[in-house]
Amino acid sequence: MNKATIKLFICWLECADRGEIIQKHREFEETLAEVRSREVKADLRLGLRLTDEELLARMELGHSIASGTGVSRPRRFSRAAFAGS
Repeated sequence: MNKATIKLFICWLECADRGEIIQKHREFEETLAEVRSREVKADLRLGLRLTDEELLARMELGHSIASGTGVSRPRRFSRAAFAGS
């Protein structure tokens, strides 16, 4: 993946809800099982890592907020800005 694509994907992750991220993770897993290209597999693994990291960060954030030790993370991008991506 080129830097611009990675940047857009990270922006999407920040705006996506948990269900959307889980769905994208499943799509990456399914596609990974079907492709043979090393480059495509590397891109898919990066997508899997990024979705895992985002889900874990949200779980940790939810735990810290529930325990009264955290502050919620503001969203920096609107969902509409990436609707066409």
